[in-house]
Amino acid sequence: MSDTSYEIVGRYTEVRGTRTYYETCGNGIPFICIHSSGTDSRLFRHTLPALAPHGFEVIAVDMPGHGKSFPIDWEFIDDLHEFAEWIMEFAAVRGYERPVVMGCSIGGDIVVDLAAHHSDELRAAICMEGAAYTPTFVGAGLLQEPHAVSWESIADAMAPSVILAGATRDQEQEIAWLHKSTSQRAYANDLVGWERQDVRDRLGDVTVPLMVGLGTGDFFLPEQIVTDTVDRVASATLVRFDGLGHYPMWEDPDTVNPAVLAFLREHGILAD
Repeated sequence: MSDTSYEIVGRYTEVRGTRTYYETCGNGIPFICIHSSGTDSRLFRHTLPALAPHGFEVIAVDMPGHGKSFPIDWEFIDDLHEFAEWIMEFAAVRGYERPVVMGCSIGGDIVVDLAAHHSDELRAAICMEGAAYTPTFVGAGLLQEPHAVSWESIADAMAPSVILAGATRDQEQEIAWLHKSTSQRAYANDLVGWERQDVRDRLGDVTVPLMVGLGTGDFFLPEQIVTDTVDRVASATLVRFDGLGHYPMWEDPDTVNPAVLAFLREHGILAD
C-alpha cells in the first residue's frame, strides 16, 4: 500500500456564504498559500507535499471566482485588500490560528497587505514576486470585457514569457493552461487590483517576520519596486532567486522550498 501521509486532498467549505475550494496536505501549523492572478491552487502543487513533512498543514485555496471557488454574489473582485480580508475570513472559518501565509504575484501583494494589517495574527509571511506597491500592468481594465480581445492568445503568449529562461515545454504549457482556465473577467480584475495596490503607508505596522522572494529573471516586477518594500520593513528579509521568473516556487521547487524552510527555521517557526 502506498504512503498517503502527504497526499494532497481537495475539500470545500463556505466563506461569506459562497462555496469555496481548497487543498490540504499534512498536519500541524497552518500554512496558507495564495495563488497569483488568473490561476488557482494548482500553482502550489509542488509546495504542499514538500513542506507538509516539516510539521505543517499546507493549504492552497482557490480565491473567489478562481478554480473551483464561486464568485461572491457572482461578482468579481478588483481590490487586493478585499482578497486579503477574505483570506482571514477563510482562516477563521477553518479554525486556522496564526497561520504562516505565502503568496505569489497578486498573492504576494496580498501577503504584504496581510502583514500590514494583521501582523499579530500571523506567524510568518512569505511574499513571492510581490510588493506593497505594484503599478506595473497599466490598462488591465480594458481586458474586463471578454469580447475585447482573444484571451487565449494573450495567456498563451504572456504567461510562459515571465517564467525562467530555459523552461521545459511542459512548464510553458502548464503555466499557460493555468491562466487560460480562469475566467477572463476574474483575471483582468486581478490585474486591476495589482495595478492599484498600495499599502506603503502601512508598512510601519509590519512586525511579523516577512520573507520577500525575488526571481531575478522576472521582467514583470522591477527589483526597485521590491527593494522599496523591503527597505521599509524592519522584519523583512530579501531572498533573490537567480534566473527565476514570476512563479519561483512553481518554477524551481528544489531551490525555493529549502529557502522557505531556512527562513522559517531562522525565525523559530520550524524546529527540525
